[in-house]
Amino acid sequence: MGALLMILSVLPSNLLGVTKVNAESSQTEVNQELTNFQTELDSKLAQANKIYSQAQEAQEKVKQSKSKITEYEGKIAETENDIVQLKASVAKQMRAVQSNGGATFSYIDVVASSKNLSEMITRLTNLNVVLTAEADQAKSLIEKEASLKTMKVKLEETQESLVKNQNDYQGQVDSLQSSISSLKDKISSNKQLLSEMQEKAAAEQKARDEALAKSVAEVKAKAETVKNKSSNPPTVPDPPKQTTPTTPSGGRTLNVEATAYALNGITATGIDLSKNPICIAVDPSVIPLNSLVEVPGYGIAIAGDTGGAIIGNIIDVHFPTNDQAIAWGRKNIQITVLS
Repeated sequence: MGALLMILSVLPSNLLGVTKVNAESSQTEVNQELTNFQTELDSKLAQANKIYSQAQEAQEKVKQSKSKITEYEGKIAETENDIVQLKASVAKQMRAVQSNGGATFSYIDVVASSKNLSEMITRLTNLNVVLTAEADQAKSLIEKEASLKTMKVKLEETQESLVKNQNDYQGQVDSLQSSISSLKDKISSNKQLLSEMQEKAAAEQKARDEALAKSVAEVKAKAETVKNKSSNPPTVPDPPKQTTPTTPSGGRTLNVEATAYALNGITATGIDLSKNPICIAVDPSVIPLNSLVEVPGYGIAIAGDTGGAIIGNIIDVHFPTNDQAIAWGRKNIQITVLS
């Protein structure tokens, strides 16, 4: 009987130990899932932003090609007009010289018909100016025709480049749409993990709030024990309120005021900013948390944080460094909520 009692007394302790180990193991698995999800999400988001950047570069090349084509077409039209006028002028002067017996006859005629040396020098000088002008015009005509030929070649090359850039841009746009679709699917299929991330972040925030409240209580208790001193407790800011996220809505554009910040740590939705820095703080009543948002000049970001000053059509863009946040400043932009 004594042995049996000993065995029974031992069993609950062992069972509790097994339960504790299983609970710890389960939590470890959940934490590992969260870490893996964040890593994969960060990778997909980085890939989407790389394609987004490439698409913007391709679009800029298309604009530059179109601008060059317009410039070349204008210069070609202008040069062709100059050539027509130069040809007419040179032809007219050549006919005039030929009607007077050519350049050699003109020199002899000037010498023979001049009344004195002074008149001869003056007329020879004038004739030389005319012939030099003819030579300059002929030279200019040759140069312009060569320039026209070069510009036509460049125009053709630029037109070919435009077609290539347009194809590249379309390819990048298609890749971006595919990447964004993959991101949406990833977020949609991991709503449970996202919920656990938010719960974890909320629990950590609650722990910080409780620690703050405890510190405040200790300060109050010490203050009450001190005589002849003000009993007013120190002013302590209210702990931040947790916001319940709303369900992501469809794609739409919004005009917002965009500021920037550079903090590390865990966001309101549980995103680790050291692993996934492409994140923006939003007002969840305007932009649902966990939405994908296209921010001009920044990229494709996750609406993964909130803030006391982020109310209405205001977003706060996260950067890894203070210098980047300061460089961003404050600006009014149009964003697109993709999911």
